[in-house]
Amino acid sequence: MNNKTIIRAAYPLFLLILSCAYTLTLSAQQSIFDNPKNTPSTFHGINAGAPIWNGETKLTKYRIYQIASTGTRAIRINFRLDGNKEWTPELLKKYDIIIRHAHNARFKILGLLCNESTPGGQRLWNTTSPSPNNQYVKDFSQNAALLVDRYKRYIKTWEIWNEPDAWTNINYRSNPRQAGGTYILPEVFAHMLVQTNLALRNNKRGNLINDYNIKLVTGGLFAHDINNTQNTAAPYLQSLYNQTTTFNQFKEKKQTPYPWHILGYHFYIDQGKKLNPKKLTSYLDAITKTARENHDSSLLLITEFGWPTNPPSEQIQAENLAATYDIFQQRNDILGSYWYQWTDEPTQARGLIKKNSIQYSKRALDIFRKYCKTKPSNEY
Repeated sequence: MNNKTIIRAAYPLFLLILSCAYTLTLSAQQSIFDNPKNTPSTFHGINAGAPIWNGETKLTKYRIYQIASTGTRAIRINFRLDGNKEWTPELLKKYDIIIRHAHNARFKILGLLCNESTPGGQRLWNTTSPSPNNQYVKDFSQNAALLVDRYKRYIKTWEIWNEPDAWTNINYRSNPRQAGGTYILPEVFAHMLVQTNLALRNNKRGNLINDYNIKLVTGGLFAHDINNTQNTAAPYLQSLYNQTTTFNQFKEKKQTPYPWHILGYHFYIDQGKKLNPKKLTSYLDAITKTARENHDSSLLLITEFGWPTNPPSEQIQAENLAATYDIFQQRNDILGSYWYQWTDEPTQARGLIKKNSIQYSKRALDIFRKYCKTKPSNEY
């Protein structure tokens, strides 16, 4: 225990030294995905967990540098109102600090804008009368413009919504305003993507997409095998592509077929057991096939995937992580990935560490470190 005590005492000093080694630059960064030969450190990313919860900053400088010590330089940060009705100066200042620390640690940040970024529930966002281009969509796009403009020098890639096909009510089709989860009607989601894109292009400070090289990612589709059903999320994606009138109008204005640059994807399959590689391959194939059939050349960004350790075990979690990365490396349609997530939550032990400390790491953390330092074989 004496050696561990010494290491524990020295660790904060190590983080401080690591922090001081990085300097803040005000120059505009490239998007994570501008370089077709993505690096191991930015290909293998982490979901950091809620940055702020009940007014308390959870994504502290200490946690950011703990994550950085693994070798990864890709982090997904969720912009949450945290109970506020609007983006107040006080809340924005808290995020300013978080983003500054992440930037100083040389992270390429993926910003997440989901239902937690704009007030109003499912009844509002799934309103289609008189139009699916509803008030919530307009409010969301304006909040997106506010946040993208504020962090345009530090965050170049933004994910729009989270799991648009995730519902908890089996009658979600007939009752979409009470579907549960984060389910959003495809016709509404199409307008949200278009209006967000236009709000960034027509910002009062200029064209944020062109001037600051902003990339938009469709909210990660929720693929799963709950109750032994194989849901690749391809049907929802096809229903999104079917919103041809909305997308054709966008194309006429901007001479580009779709208002996104990258397709976001989540998969939670073979939970509680060893991953079947062929199953995962079939899921990824289904999404890419659907995109190509709709003349969309967008590549995939895996913004969530992972396995818990309660059950099956730390060993299976580590093996599944490695097997998944091996599959990714064999493909040419994946830009990067974000393990879900960094630390265990109260109800789900999906983290690479326990008890909010890297000193309580799981076996998967060692595997994650190795992949962060190994060049992915795919070159696009």
